[in-house]
Formats: sequence, C-alpha cells, structure tokens
Amino acid sequence: MVTRDNYRQIDLLKYLRITKDMKEAKMMIDSDILYEPELCALGVNPNITYDILFELAGSKYDSVRSEVARNKLVGEKKLSYILCNDAVGKVRASLAGNIYTPAGLLGTLSSDYDYYVRQAAFRNPMLPRKYVMNAFESEQNIALAADNPNLTSTDLYTIANKKVTSNNQKDIKAVMACQGIKDAKAVIAKRSDLPMPLFMQLAYSDDIAVRLEIAKNPFCDDETLIYLSGDSDVRIKEALLRRPYLPPEALSNFVLDEDDVIRRLAAKRNNLFLEDQNTLSVDKNRQVRFELLLNDSIDQHLKEQMELRDENQELMININNFR
Repeated sequence: MVTRDNYRQIDLLKYLRITKDMKEAKMMIDSDILYEPELCALGVNPNITYDILFELAGSKYDSVRSEVARNKLVGEKKLSYILCNDAVGKVRASLAGNIYTPAGLLGTLSSDYDYYVRQAAFRNPMLPRKYVMNAFESEQNIALAADNPNLTSTDLYTIANKKVTSNNQKDIKAVMACQGIKDAKAVIAKRSDLPMPLFMQLAYSDDIAVRLEIAKNPFCDDETLIYLSGDSDVRIKEALLRRPYLPPEALSNFVLDEDDVIRRLAAKRNNLFLEDQNTLSVDKNRQVRFELLLNDSIDQHLKEQMELRDENQELMININNFR
C-alpha cells in the first residue's frame, strides 16, 4: 500500500517537479498522500501527462488549478473549457494569461466579470485582434485594451479618429484614443510607438499620472518636454531631469526653481545655456554651486571666477578632496 511514510526519505517537492515517472505520480495522487504544495509542484512538472493534468484540474485547491491553467496542455479544448468556467477568478486569470489557451476562450475571458481576468486576457499577445478593437467601444474594457501588446500606431490613429465628437474632424491633435478615460491615457502615454502629435495632447492632461508617463517616455519630442518643464508638480520635474537628454530650453525653467533639489539636478546637466550657468553660479544654496563647480561642461571663464569667490573657498577644498 502506498503511504506518505514511503516517501519520507526524499524531498517530495523537488522530486515531483522533475520526475518522469508519471505512473508513480498518478499512484500518489490516487492514494491521496500529496498535500497542496506537492500537487502544485507536480503541476509545473514539464513531463506531466494530459490525464494527470486533467485530474488536477478537479483539485479542491485553487493554487493547484491555477498551475494547471498555466500549462501549455490547456490548448486541449476540453481541459481549457473546464478551467474557463472555474468559480475562482485567479484560476481563470491564469488561463487568460496562457498563450496556449484557445483563441475563442481568450475572447470569452476578455469579457469576464473579474477585472484581473480581463486584464490578463488583454495582455495576452494571442488574444485575437477583433476582441481588442471591439473593446474600445466599451467603457469597461477600454483601458485594458489600450495595454494590448499588439496594438499599433495605426490602431491608435484609427481609434482616435473614431472618437471624434464634433465636426467630423480628423486632426489627430484634436482627439486621442480613449478620450476621458484616465487609466487608458496613462497606458497609451507609455507606448514607444505613440504618434508624435499625441505627446503634446497627453501633456495637457489634468491627470498627473498621464503627464508623468509622458515625461518618462524616451520617445517624447523636444517641444513637449519644454512644455512639461513648466509643470508645477515636482514629480514631473524630477522625471524630466532623470532623462539622458533634455533640451536646454527646458533646463532654463529649472535654474530658478524654488526647490533646491531641482536646481542641483539642473546644475549637473552638460547642455546649460551660458546665461543659466551664470544664474546657478550665484545660487544661494551651496550644494547647487558645488554641483556646478563639479560640472566639466560649464564655461571655463565662469568656473575660474567661481573658484576665486570667498563664498566658494570651502567648496573648493571639498572638491579637491573629492577628486
């Protein structure tokens, strides 16, 4: 008779993850000697057979059924249909995120009542395009659809044009995909293939999350970056100053900022206008002047003048020690 004592001398979790002996694995399941973590370990075994996986799909443990839902064998419709109708959302979410789940069931899961199930489905690159595009007509799914990895720049133009509400205008500057849907705007603002005119459109948003994503987007154009440099929110300013490149016109908006940290970050940049270097050279904050003195790109004549000023002598000692 098979008992748990027979397996006391081995690491069951490790064994069940790698064993190729599925007959023995099935015997352990049928003998009901495996606990929840061990059944999960068996569920991730790459050698598992369909009949065992099908048996685990009926487990009383949500975590076990979730592991089954992540397996590539769910491509078999009978198994995936059972999991698609599971009462527990996390099991359906695992199935929705599986690239092997049949396309039709992914479509079904994309309209699931559970938000996280729908989110997993829309993030799945195998979700058929028709479900993604249809979702833009739904207030419930529009933000999720905007996160689909297969959505293209052309799609954004198409969606934006469909959202025009007055005069049938086709000007992409005047409209944007998912107008008025906050979460969708933030998702779109992250995209690398965002149509250029939409950067400025999104930069006008009242939502800080949207403007922040634009400020972080490495493909943002200079005109929009300059506009955002006038934003009052310190998070936007810091995001801009963390970019590898920022137009000098944008930096000009930071040299008189009331926040010492912002002026310090600006003083480190290598493309400051000479006028802005002069402004920072007499900054009231010694740390701002310190950063400017360390900046090898500043005007050499200005640097020599700074080094001679009495208020900078202590800074010069620190700089020499620093170097």
